[in-house]
Amino acid sequence: MPDLLGLAREKNVPVIHTRVLYTKPNYEDGGVWIKKAPVLLDLVEGHPYAEFLRRS
Repeated sequence: MPDLLGLAREKNVPVIHTRVLYTKPNYEDGGVWIKKAPVLLDLVEGHPYAEFLRRS
Protein backbone atom coordinates (compact mmCIF):
# COMPACT_ATOMS: atom_id res chain seq x y z
CA MET A 1 0.00 0.00 0.00
CA PRO A 2 1.47 3.39 -0.93
CA ASP A 3 2.20 6.03 1.69
CA LEU A 4 -1.04 7.97 1.25
CA LEU A 5 -0.02 10.90 3.43
CA GLY A 6 3.35 11.20 1.71
CA LEU A 7 1.73 11.04 -1.72
CA ALA A 8 -0.80 13.73 -0.78
CA ARG A 9 2.00 16.02 0.40
CA GLU A 10 4.01 15.35 -2.75
CA LYS A 11 1.01 16.34 -4.89
CA ASN A 12 0.22 19.39 -2.70
CA VAL A 13 -3.16 17.97 -1.74
CA PRO A 14 -4.44 19.56 1.49
CA VAL A 15 -4.39 17.18 4.44
CA ILE A 16 -6.54 17.85 7.49
CA HIS A 17 -5.71 16.12 10.76
CA THR A 18 -8.24 15.74 13.55
CA ARG A 19 -7.83 14.53 17.08
CA VAL A 20 -10.38 13.08 19.48
CA LEU A 21 -9.74 13.09 23.22
CA TYR A 22 -11.96 11.96 26.06
CA THR A 23 -11.96 13.22 29.64
CA LYS A 24 -10.98 11.03 32.58
CA PRO A 25 -12.18 9.74 35.01
CA ASN A 26 -15.76 9.20 33.83
CA TYR A 27 -15.44 9.64 30.05
CA GLU A 28 -18.91 11.26 29.89
CA ASP A 29 -17.94 12.99 26.67
CA GLY A 30 -17.49 9.59 25.01
CA GLY A 31 -21.15 8.70 25.31
CA VAL A 32 -22.18 5.30 23.99
CA TRP A 33 -18.98 5.00 21.93
CA ILE A 34 -16.92 4.20 25.03
CA LYS A 35 -19.22 1.25 25.74
CA LYS A 36 -19.22 0.07 22.12
CA ALA A 37 -15.45 0.35 21.72
CA PRO A 38 -13.59 0.31 25.07
CA VAL A 39 -10.29 0.81 23.23
CA LEU A 40 -11.37 4.47 23.02
CA LEU A 41 -10.51 4.74 26.73
CA ASP A 42 -6.91 5.18 25.53
CA LEU A 43 -7.78 8.43 23.76
CA VAL A 44 -6.90 10.73 26.65
CA GLU A 45 -4.33 13.52 26.96
CA GLY A 46 -0.84 12.09 27.40
CA HIS A 47 -1.52 8.59 26.05
CA PRO A 48 0.68 7.71 23.05
CA TYR A 49 -2.36 6.54 21.04
CA ALA A 50 -3.87 10.03 21.35
CA GLU A 51 -0.82 11.89 20.02
CA PHE A 52 -0.03 12.90 16.48
CA LEU A 53 2.92 11.10 14.94
CA ARG A 54 5.93 13.31 14.36
CA ARG A 55 6.82 13.87 10.74
CA SER A 56 10.29 12.52 9.99
